[in-house]
Amino acid sequence: MMLSTPHFYLLLSAAFHVALRCNAQSYPTKVCISGDVQANFDSNRDPRLLMGEYTLIDPSDYEVNTAIVDMTAPIYQSLDTGNLSRYDLTEAGTQFLFRLIGLGPDGLQTGWVLSENLAVTDRQVNIFATCHKDDLFDCVYNRWFWGYDSFEFDVPLVRVAAGACQASICIRNLTLNVSESGGYVMRNIGSTLERHWDNSTSRYKWVSPHDPGLYWKFRLTGTEPPESSIIANWVYIGAGKALV
Repeated sequence: MMLSTPHFYLLLSAAFHVALRCNAQSYPTKVCISGDVQANFDSNRDPRLLMGEYTLIDPSDYEVNTAIVDMTAPIYQSLDTGNLSRYDLTEAGTQFLFRLIGLGPDGLQTGWVLSENLAVTDRQVNIFATCHKDDLFDCVYNRWFWGYDSFEFDVPLVRVAAGACQASICIRNLTLNVSESGGYVMRNIGSTLERHWDNSTSRYKWVSPHDPGLYWKFRLTGTEPPESSIIANWVYIGAGKALV
């Protein structure tokens, strides 16, 4: 069956618009950087300090160095350490996520970086980690490396996910024989736990809103490398004692 010119034009037009939608990349207003570290990690390269929620910012008020920053991609700032009311680029502890150009041995590649500051004109940029991928959501486990444009020190347990970080978790139907008033009773200690930053571990812990003494947190005991006798695990704490 032969198609007339108008029908052919409509089909071609529809196919063209579908292709445009498939190739276009749409980024959310928030992303979450999460993960963990291996027990024998180097404390000088601790990715936990970079984790958290990042939000899309408008860089138009700043002289962004377009020679190295890909302005066709979004720029994110950390919600955990950044000042969202003014985006102070000089504030200590502020962290940014953006796409960098000029990577690779030929200087023609792009990739995403986690940086202490935004790359503005006439200012040195301190980059913590690099992901050698064009698409931010390809920056999953085993795709991040410590430092600028490097493959030397991998950060295997870090990934980027679309949307805000999870604000709560739920532990259900957890019944244990716990010590109370000098004896032991069976108690259901399941609860909805809300996310709170824990300065002692540089990561989040999850606390019951009904009982602040009940929480789920990361515990690291032992000595750091080179002894490498570290024991790392997550524990459910209740009344100052590890329950699980």
